[in-house]
Amino acid sequence: MSRKTTSVLLGVFIFIVLIQIFSCFTNLVYAETEIAFTPDKKFDIPSKNSSISFSTNGTYQMASLENGTWNFANLVFFNSQQQEELNLKVSAINCDITINFFRIYNRTFDGENAKRATLQYTVLGIGTQFFNLGLDPKAGALDARLNGEWVGKNHGWTHSSDGTFTITGASENVTLLYYGYPDSIGDNENVFDNHSVVIASTFSVGIVILLAILITRRRIQSKFGIDSNYELRSNVLW
Repeated sequence: MSRKTTSVLLGVFIFIVLIQIFSCFTNLVYAETEIAFTPDKKFDIPSKNSSISFSTNGTYQMASLENGTWNFANLVFFNSQQQEELNLKVSAINCDITINFFRIYNRTFDGENAKRATLQYTVLGIGTQFFNLGLDPKAGALDARLNGEWVGKNHGWTHSSDGTFTITGASENVTLLYYGYPDSIGDNENVFDNHSVVIASTFSVGIVILLAILITRRRIQSKFGIDSNYELRSNVLW
């Protein structure tokens, strides 16, 4: 075997060894970033006299308290059957929250996939809760069930344009829901923007046609001396 061939083989071997070392290091780092939690763990928010906890075991890759809001990255519950990890932002004022369950999954709607999400929690104390499930509100609809009852938006709960729920009417338990639209529907909130030219043109044409009819009718009445109330009186008599 020539010296050149030996050098090439040695280089390939070193390259493979380096790749394996890098892969092991990456997996080790990833495993170390999965932080386990139990129901005994409380995530306090001292500035808002509140706390967040979970009713089951799970893991997350990051949890940070920023401006009174807990941010959980890649949250996983061991008792849930979700197909995706949850990036959750949650806060509360003057109450304690226990998150019991969440699930993110896909359902088939008219032959197309549509994302769904459910999060259920209990609350202790009369206060306000804030949740953001990390899902695009423009690509779906948000709903909530308070104390076991379906209530409309602005009746104890609402949500902002970025999809953050604000719940003020719960004293026992809450279920938050996200109903994703199929891809073919697109951005429902921009329907008017996307078709504003067509809608405006149709409205303008309708106004022009209506004015033309009124002008023509008035000219006919003036030409033949027809009383404008004649047709109305005739219709009443007949």
